[in-house]
Amino acid sequence: TDINNLDDMVPSPDGRRVAYSQMGTDGALYLRDLASGAVELLAPGLPAAWNWSPVWSPDGRRLAYYAGDQQTRGQFIKIMDVASHQVVATFPVDVPRWRLADWSRDGRYLLSRRPAPTRSGPASLVLIAVGSGTMTTLVDTVARWPKASFSPDGRFVTYTAGQGESTNVFVQAVAGGERRQITDAPGSGFSVWSPDGRAIAYRRANGIWVVPVLNGAVNGTPRLAYANEAGHPTAWTEAGGLYLVAYNSESVPYQIAVDSATGQPGAAGAQEVRGHPDGLSQFAWSPDMRRIAYAGMGEITIYAADRQTLTRYEVSAQGIAWDLWWSADGREVLSAPDVRSRPGTVLALDPSTGRVREPFPPVASVGSISLSADGRRVVFRRRAADPNASELVVAEAGRTDGPVVAAPADAEGAPLSNWVRPRFSPRGDRVLYGRQADLVTGQASPRAGALWVVGSDGSGARRIGAVPLIWSAVWDPSARFIAYTGSDRGRAVLRVVDVATGVEHDVALPNPGADLVRVTDWSPDGTHIGIVSGEARWEYWVVQGLLEDAR
Repeated sequence: TDINNLDDMVPSPDGRRVAYSQMGTDGALYLRDLASGAVELLAPGLPAAWNWSPVWSPDGRRLAYYAGDQQTRGQFIKIMDVASHQVVATFPVDVPRWRLADWSRDGRYLLSRRPAPTRSGPASLVLIAVGSGTMTTLVDTVARWPKASFSPDGRFVTYTAGQGESTNVFVQAVAGGERRQITDAPGSGFSVWSPDGRAIAYRRANGIWVVPVLNGAVNGTPRLAYANEAGHPTAWTEAGGLYLVAYNSESVPYQIAVDSATGQPGAAGAQEVRGHPDGLSQFAWSPDMRRIAYAGMGEITIYAADRQTLTRYEVSAQGIAWDLWWSADGREVLSAPDVRSRPGTVLALDPSTGRVREPFPPVASVGSISLSADGRRVVFRRRAADPNASELVVAEAGRTDGPVVAAPADAEGAPLSNWVRPRFSPRGDRVLYGRQADLVTGQASPRAGALWVVGSDGSGARRIGAVPLIWSAVWDPSARFIAYTGSDRGRAVLRVVDVATGVEHDVALPNPGADLVRVTDWSPDGTHIGIVSGEARWEYWVVQGLLEDAR
């Protein structure tokens, strides 16, 4: 479609239309006719509301979806008549970010994931009576995102439980009773029932598996039905087949020339960085600029400019490298793994031996962690007194406590950003970090995302830049400037701000159409900003005939 992107897509029961919410920009709800390509707006998004997670009624005449009112901050599940666009029922919910999963074939119940009231608490699976809005907890503990669905006869639901890579698929009778485990392969999830009720499809690392079931129990041997490393099931309909969604991102690293004295763009402009691997997420120059380290899925790759060679190091066993930087002496590549795999951990890779070590024990943080240049202090996010919020802490390396340098929210209520990794200045006397107003429950404004600087002792905090969505930020080697990226009205932006004066200017991007740009490093000689520019998109596929060879 040429109108936004097919986020959170669900097919109609007859397979002729899809409903989707546009989560990347405005939170609006759309309907697309697959034959004609015509797209119509069902429910407007920002600034009035944020809509997501649509599901179809079994007759295809209605849509249920989650809606967050941006003015009152109320949270609702709504049911809309598709033909008239009229909301015919509204059910208030108690916490944000409910996620609808399915609508029973008899039309009586919605199935929804209810988030925990606190960040550390378990999510639950809830039945919602369509006629009255009565809500009944069916399962106390379910996984964060994966799909759940009703069996065609409405007697059972399938869902995912567990944490991280230890998830498995279960079946629970709607009438109650003990749950039954359907899979015995950790990492299984995103389960959906086949239209005839004879099988359940689910996601594993190597593709889509199908297991025969009878009366809510395994009734045969599971098999790999479709080898695909990226997609996961979203629906299985009689009209079409099994719908898969895959997230694809094509990322390219660039170096953008800048004047080290002024921070202004240099005459050389932007150039693609040579010798990079595929599937990268971050990169950083070594202190002598003779090597470049790249972070990707499960590996760190180092490019040696003098030999023009790439050396890959498998680090998936230690966690997925998400952020990385070099030690001051250039002997190690340091990385902060993805928070879901190794929270509060810093890893150090020695390229000469391939050895990976932990410089200090993990700290009790809920998110980003960074190390000072001398390796003596860390800055990290940890849970605050309010379990739904986090605060920024500076501590000695290996310690779990220290002064709070950034409170859970600023004067306007904006919490700490989950995307901007806090970073020490080169001398370690200041910390940069981001704040981001919640787009589901907060107010939309150009200042919703903001860049902040604070002393490492917590003094002198001030906002020095703003953008609707803020993604990343880095210091220049002199600590006079900070480069940061974000999104403004759906377009990626790169800005450089003078820390002392707050004066900032936009820097032209090499790929103006990119929808996600992360600034990853500022070269040690101060002459180039490093960015990764990507085009990220959701792709939807339909796989047919998954049960034919089993019959």
